[in-house]
Amino acid sequence: MSNSKPDVEALEAIAEAAIAASLWTVDAVAAEPEIALVQWSIRRDTAGASYFVGARADDYTGRVSTRVVEFDPKMRRGRTASGRVYELLGPPGYSADAEYVWEAYKRVNQIVEAEPVSGAGQ
Repeated sequence: MSNSKPDVEALEAIAEAAIAASLWTVDAVAAEPEIALVQWSIRRDTAGASYFVGARADDYTGRVSTRVVEFDPKMRRGRTASGRVYELLGPPGYSADAEYVWEAYKRVNQIVEAEPVSGAGQ
């Protein structure tokens, strides 16, 4: 056995790849143009971009949107950079699965969260 120290950068790269691979791929926007979320929150990064974080209403799996580009707070519907429309159902809330996806999404995309805008335990 070698007494050399582990390559921290290599280990971090492996961890990043494992996290990215553990997330489910999503259908194209054309195949799934709208998604309803429950147990949702809106998160903002330090650059001022907002994201929808919540559980899908149809199967309760965690979901994070791309950057929100339009949002109607009365209708609780918003369009994201991908073109997908999200509808936020019920009150804001917490989903452990959505939080897992959000943490992985932030790490993979090098996002620093500034503050929750709504929900997220508020």
